[in-house]
Amino acid sequence: HSPKYALYNELKYPGGNVEFNLNVEKGIIKDIKFFGDFFGKCDISQIENLLLNTKHNEENLKTILNSININDYFLGADTNILISGIMGVK
Repeated sequence: HSPKYALYNELKYPGGNVEFNLNVEKGIIKDIKFFGDFFGKCDISQIENLLLNTKHNEENLKTILNSININDYFLGADTNILISGIMGVK
């Protein structure tokens, strides 16, 4: 029984800065947006849509994010960088 919460995090990585904004209800990501000065060749909304209505935990995020090429969306990033940001790690 997880409470409803909003999480904001900003992470600096070799490819730029990423801001993570999410709303979580009962442990499920209900809204997620990425902002920042990073580069990528694919539309970031595709990752946002993949993560909607999924559990907000490392294991689940890793499963989803390992199925795509993170570098296409966040140049110079990897799955661990994104998971850290989404989980609120600085």
